[in-house]
Amino acid sequence: MKRRLYINSLILLAFFLLGAQSALFAASVSQKCENLISDFMTLRMNLSFESESSEAIQKINKFKEDFDKERSEYSEEEQLVIDNFIVNEIYNYQYNHSESRKSTKAKNESYIAKHKGEQLDKWVSTTAADVISCYMSFSASDVLKYGLSLKDFYQNAVSQDEKMAYALMNLGQWYYWAPRLSGGSKKTALSYMEKALQAAKTPAETYYACIFLSQVLFEEGEKERCAKLLDQATEIAPQSTYLKAIRKMNREGDSLYQSNRKNSKMEGKPKD
Repeated sequence: MKRRLYINSLILLAFFLLGAQSALFAASVSQKCENLISDFMTLRMNLSFESESSEAIQKINKFKEDFDKERSEYSEEEQLVIDNFIVNEIYNYQYNHSESRKSTKAKNESYIAKHKGEQLDKWVSTTAADVISCYMSFSASDVLKYGLSLKDFYQNAVSQDEKMAYALMNLGQWYYWAPRLSGGSKKTALSYMEKALQAAKTPAETYYACIFLSQVLFEEGEKERCAKLLDQATEIAPQSTYLKAIRKMNREGDSLYQSNRKNSKMEGKPKD
């Protein structure tokens, strides 16, 4: 199945410059929305079982159809978060899905502009970054130019919830990809990824936390622990083709991140 292997890792390479978020806005998603986010994360993990991209897209669309039936029961923030998850996941399988991404990007920009100077909800912060940063070119120069704003968005989420595994994973990846002069550090990346694994509350969060942490450890030469983490992820999702592809990369001497860098023609490489 043709599928983007980098999921969130390359999304974290760049972001538009919005400036630091601060102050008063405290609207947060409901427990009902948190449960739906968890359901979607489980769906994402299970999509890697599919042998064809069309089958994965069909399941994502079914999730969207079910959500649309109940859309009015969710707040503006919650609708935006779920739409962000859906459009990004479809893009993992269908690269020409540009109109929906363009529309969702505009919704995020409009929402953020409307709440300028206010603190964004942790899920709005993280998923808006995922959507809008897809439009940036994946290069070290863009990381240097836009990366600090990206860091602010993920730190905003972590400041609201220090046990938010999703934000901790993404913040760890920011430290992995960012140039050293901008504060990038593999050591710090590992620290946040360890925290993400410790904070993971669901099988899907554990699955992704194991994968991302394992691949930085692979580059650090900790092959034994890397393998154990991949085994842990495999116990959760034994049919995952994503894991099989990562294991193949590792056998050939590359981490997931190194493979992503080659595929994206990334300039240079992260250093500690």
